[in-house]
Amino acid sequence: MVYTFYRSFFVSQDKPLVLELVLTFELLRNFMLNQQDVKVAAYECGLSDLVHRLWAWCQVESSLMTSVLHLLATYIARCPQGMCFCF
Repeated sequence: MVYTFYRSFFVSQDKPLVLELVLTFELLRNFMLNQQDVKVAAYECGLSDLVHRLWAWCQVESSLMTSVLHLLATYIARCPQGMCFCF
């Protein structure tokens, strides 16, 4: 249902890249939920740097901002001691 909502919203506005980013962030957020190994892997792959680079674009697209904020909230929830200081 969420995919259908995002798809109908973004296809009508011709923003397929934003749709892909939102869906990818939502999928990554689901993978990271209560999984420390996935959070460590995301940290090592540079997730915080990626979010930093996309932040200006997130300011323009509210759905992307919402998705990134949910991702960051899941990413730093109960994170290992050294990871939380990367922001």
